[in-house]
Amino acid sequence: HHKRFRSVKEAERHLNHIRYQADNNKGGFDQREWAKSQPLSFLSLREKFITFKETQSISLKQVRHITRVLEKAGKSWDHMQIKDITEGEIDDFFLMDHGVGNKTLANWKTVLHDFWKWIVRREKRQTKLEMPEFPEIKFELEMKKIVTMEDQQEIIKEVRRISWEANPRIWLGIRLMSWYPKVRPGEMLNLQEGYINCKDNWIVFPQPKEKKPKFIHLLPEHSKIIKEIQNKVPSALPDMYFFRHLKTKSGVKAGVKFGPKYFNIWWKKACKNLGISGVSVYPGVKHST
Repeated sequence: HHKRFRSVKEAERHLNHIRYQADNNKGGFDQREWAKSQPLSFLSLREKFITFKETQSISLKQVRHITRVLEKAGKSWDHMQIKDITEGEIDDFFLMDHGVGNKTLANWKTVLHDFWKWIVRREKRQTKLEMPEFPEIKFELEMKKIVTMEDQQEIIKEVRRISWEANPRIWLGIRLMSWYPKVRPGEMLNLQEGYINCKDNWIVFPQPKEKKPKFIHLLPEHSKIIKEIQNKVPSALPDMYFFRHLKTKSGVKAGVKFGPKYFNIWWKKACKNLGISGVSVYPGVKHST
């Protein structure tokens, strides 16, 4: 048991308090609250939660998001025991000016709610911790700007014109997303060579956002284009990313997967050439279709 006191009298008062707590364990005494490692502090528990999340079937991007939210909350709560963080502290956290909108706050709330559910499940028998109530956060989603089918096809044609010599897979990825809108840009970027079956005209995405594998049935003309593009380079291993750089340039090595903004960079170039503004690749292909 570790705690500092300014006087013997203060220490005696504290000793009487924990004796009361420990009496038949009715007072909620928990030796871990006084351990030097502070296993029931917000800091300790959020670190364990991140470790737990890293073992789940979620992306590295999601783990980073969860980590950022808990670090943000930790600025207020890291030094506190989890049982001392009540509805009042949670309300105060969401009332602070974080410089973000209500949609972002609602996303933070989801992370913290999931965090507390995990703690309550772990600790409900030993600490009798109860799930706190979280404040309601209202927001309205903005409508994404889209393009007409005619403009979309013109943009895709322009992408082909400006990118085909550099790498035909840039145009192909954008074209496929416009035809199969249930596939997100991030999922398309994660596509591996072994998940494409041009003989039977299908592609499988084994780990989409919806958790269950996602299939798309290709038009024969799309299978033909994919096969032609695959035949232009030496045989690829099944675990190689399909949408990858074919040549080493600007510090990026051949064989490396396209970055998360790569499709959007070329989409924006094509839009600029056509005098179209305000539409990124996600709403331009998925939402517009």
